[in-house]
Amino acid sequence: MHSWLAFVIALRVWAGAAIPMLQSTVNFNEVRVSQEFEHSVVFLAHIQSEIELDTIYLFIQPEGGSTDLQTVNTSGNGEVAYEYNLQDSAIRPFSKVDYWYRVVLKSGLQVDSQHYSFDYIDNRFDWQTLSDNTFIVHWYNRELAFGQYALNTANTGIQSAQAYLPVDLNAPLDVYIYNSISDLQPALHDKESTWVAGHAAPDLGIVMVSIPTGPEQNLELERQLPHEIAHILQYQIIQGSFEQVPVWLLEGTATLSELYPNAEYQRILENAVQNQSLESIQSLCTTFPQDTAGVYLAYAESSSFVRFLHQKYGNERLLELLKSYQAGIGCPDAVQNIYGASLDQLDYRWQQEYLGVDKERLAAENLAPYLILFIIVLAPVIFTLLVQRTQPKHA
Repeated sequence: MHSWLAFVIALRVWAGAAIPMLQSTVNFNEVRVSQEFEHSVVFLAHIQSEIELDTIYLFIQPEGGSTDLQTVNTSGNGEVAYEYNLQDSAIRPFSKVDYWYRVVLKSGLQVDSQHYSFDYIDNRFDWQTLSDNTFIVHWYNRELAFGQYALNTANTGIQSAQAYLPVDLNAPLDVYIYNSISDLQPALHDKESTWVAGHAAPDLGIVMVSIPTGPEQNLELERQLPHEIAHILQYQIIQGSFEQVPVWLLEGTATLSELYPNAEYQRILENAVQNQSLESIQSLCTTFPQDTAGVYLAYAESSSFVRFLHQKYGNERLLELLKSYQAGIGCPDAVQNIYGASLDQLDYRWQQEYLGVDKERLAAENLAPYLILFIIVLAPVIFTLLVQRTQPKHA
């Protein structure tokens, strides 16, 4: 028994000593990456081994995403140059990417490299930067004065947002300012929403906005920057995914923070009232339309409806509503719990008080489904009674 125990201990000691010896036979040198934004990342390395290699694996772990495993080849002298296609990858712009190699030797033993990382940045532009303790602002092809104004606007914007969303940033926030929507579009992970002018990625700690050059650029900064900063604060309050929170509540709350509200929203709402094309607020719980006209109407309605809730019932209830969705409560149920009225009832009051929709027409529209149901249920009874009355009586 003692000899068997001694053998096991010796085997473990040998294995523990063999691993460093084995690792010393495989060297990972000149490890680096070369990026072409939106297209590919080339992983480069020089792997030297005294023992013949069988397989080389490359592990790629995007920030906030799942690890991707690729098999790579080397040239005869151990050079690795693996091109990774970004078109359908989970790597998001301005995220950190970890990666490492695993070498399997002909003997079956394996050796892992250390973990490396790189920042996947939008290197199409020569970014300029200004920062303070709260924000790091990046821009290109504009004067330094523009960057300073953007930094000042970010600080004013967060004060405005915190009036409605009282929470501090967890860390300094990176702000990337593009000169147009077409410049911004390739940096968005969602390629379908071509109308998007700004985007917040709370888990990455970044916001991106598109601010065209010209006389309106300062007003656009005052609108877009506080809006996207508000989304970061929302994320910290709900401590999780946006998917549980109604879209109308997220976007409507963010518009409260804007230093310069979108003047077009009022015109859009007036046209919708006149054309009787308003969407119900409940239809905006999970998603917004994808067409340009539909999405602008959805934003206009969300902005006006949330402003109505804020002014009529106060900010405290609005915060309670936002937090209530952490528990997974449905869109209309949470509204009922917080306000003591259904979402449809509040929608009705908003249209009356804020939009001046004709009360008689609004009442008729709301009663129409019940009238139809009433007719469907009672029609057979009424028909039967009429038939009975028209039938001749027999003596």
